[in-house]
Amino acid sequence: MFLNSWNFLQHEHTATEKKQNYCEICHKTFSTNYSLESHKVIHTGERPYLCEICGKAFSFNGNLKRHEFLHKPHSRNNQVSRNKMVQTKEKGYHCEICSKTFLHDYTLESHMVVHTGERRFHCDTCGKAFLRIDHVTRHKMVHTGERPYYCEICGKAFLRNDHVIRHKIVHTGERPYQCDICDKSFTCNTNLKRHKEDHTGERPYQCDVCDKTFTCNMNLKRHILVHTAERSYNCDICDKTFTCTTNLKRHMIVHTGERPYHCNICGKTFSHNSTLINHKIVHTGEKRYHCEICGETFSYNGVFKRHKMLHTEETIPL
Repeated sequence: MFLNSWNFLQHEHTATEKKQNYCEICHKTFSTNYSLESHKVIHTGERPYLCEICGKAFSFNGNLKRHEFLHKPHSRNNQVSRNKMVQTKEKGYHCEICSKTFLHDYTLESHMVVHTGERRFHCDTCGKAFLRIDHVTRHKMVHTGERPYYCEICGKAFLRNDHVIRHKIVHTGERPYQCDICDKSFTCNTNLKRHKEDHTGERPYQCDVCDKTFTCNMNLKRHILVHTAERSYNCDICDKTFTCTTNLKRHMIVHTGERPYHCNICGKTFSHNSTLINHKIVHTGEKRYHCEICGETFSYNGVFKRHKMLHTEETIPL
């Protein structure tokens, strides 16, 4: 029972707020959503705040800040001087190469590897060298198989939290990166950059072995494995070998006949997503390849390449 309507409304608001800020794992309630999100790291084990000096990770930024004081001298004079710098927003350490300034000497020291390229932190398993200790810590998960970050929607595990954030777009359908030429949108900036190279036709990355060219460095690196890498992944059906498990899985569709990619317009199915994407142009009429010489547009890269050769032939002196 409530004495008046005001008390009832106040009670209802409190109950609603508690329901909104409710931990589904341990059933604890919080007064604000921020407190709830901070609490959740207890269950996820997420430690996104890394010390740049020793690589130790923390769940909260405040804990990291307190830890950082362990790496520097603690005289009273130093503390007074440090407080003064913070209060006046003075940055006392200056990089002589790029003129960037820093509040702490150890932050300047960490910054210097940008210029020197020194990789002084090594993985004790494979010997690979890194610029920063936190990069080593993250890399070691490759050897241990540890994947501490989980998508709470589908349960998929990841090495890094930013990978979880990027993955969640699969569930939301969000495509925030848009091409300013054809208005096509993408889930990440990397895919947008790769797409823009389709408009120019530029292939600046060249293989030193066979001279084949690529639109992005990632594709070049993947191609180089053809020349250098051990082909340790074998198909159990035809004994064909591959440099990575991804290529083996893609190949297996040849034997299984699986066609998991469906066109949502006509229902046609395809073995590979790239084939589905090319097929959809039949329905959309999209012409994303643009000739900078004559302005003509094309739906397919192969046709675009053949067209560009016409301009090249025209410029060859007789």
